[in-house]
Amino acid sequence: MSSPDIQDTPRIVSPTGAPLYKVAPVTKILVEPSKALKSPFLVKPQSLHRPDTKVLEDLYHDITTNPSPIWQHLEDLPGLVKTEKMMDKEQKQKKEIAMSNWLNFVVSNMGREDARDFWNTKCLGWRHYVDSKWAEKSMSRHLDPMDLKKVFYAGSVLYNASQSHMVFIPVFHDHQWTLYAFNMCDQKLSILDSRPDTTKGADPTKRHQKTRCNICDALTVTMNCAIDFRSWEYQFPKVPRQQDSGDSGFFVFNFMRLWDGHQLVRWFPTESRELRKDFLAYILLCKDDNVNLSEKVSLKIKNLPGEMLWSLD
Repeated sequence: MSSPDIQDTPRIVSPTGAPLYKVAPVTKILVEPSKALKSPFLVKPQSLHRPDTKVLEDLYHDITTNPSPIWQHLEDLPGLVKTEKMMDKEQKQKKEIAMSNWLNFVVSNMGREDARDFWNTKCLGWRHYVDSKWAEKSMSRHLDPMDLKKVFYAGSVLYNASQSHMVFIPVFHDHQWTLYAFNMCDQKLSILDSRPDTTKGADPTKRHQKTRCNICDALTVTMNCAIDFRSWEYQFPKVPRQQDSGDSGFFVFNFMRLWDGHQLVRWFPTESRELRKDFLAYILLCKDDNVNLSEKVSLKIKNLPGEMLWSLD
């Protein structure tokens, strides 16, 4: 899909009052993804194992019925992974905040996983995960370009994010999460929107018009690019659809793991409870400072496989 609306949607402005796209340094760079980088999805063999369904169900039950907090410094998981039918209005509002924090934890951890799995390989840096705070700042009318850069490049110490092939940006808009996936080689933006109304005649282009323009303007400034990201082709690829209004964050989690730049390498369970089980398993595998967990639950966590296994031979 082309972008005829480059001048139609007002640009966000900087603290100085000038349009944000004019605030970048005088010297700009071209988007030049490194040709040496290699997609991890092209590395063979690879597999994504889903943990045993009984272990997943047992863990889900144990965690959601645990009255004590699991971690002291992050919003706890039990409320987050409960389905919408199990929540009242106040709990749903708290869940939105918790989802943002946990997705940012996931973004940070996925970066660490890539650093661990692809260290000293051509795969490290192929994809760059961006904290959702960057998108939040991008949609503010008054922002600091240097603040944008700080958030955007966080986590890319071991590689140059300006040379990455894929840039993944979780975006929260209208109480729903969407993944903005920029393919720097093809110069194309894929907006992975799991809302079911896109299959019922709704126009996602109109819904994302302002958000897309703000994200593109901010990315142009953040990367000091000579290219206007608004001018890039954009598309809404075919993806699984959510069954519950509170599922979008869990879809974005899967999108970041499985998007190869053109499509999802495989689809995933979309039933609300199954989405939460998989997300819960990922978090429990990531964190090693669990508290208030019974020995039985701790043993079940140790029996979880479900990690992406890469062979770099």
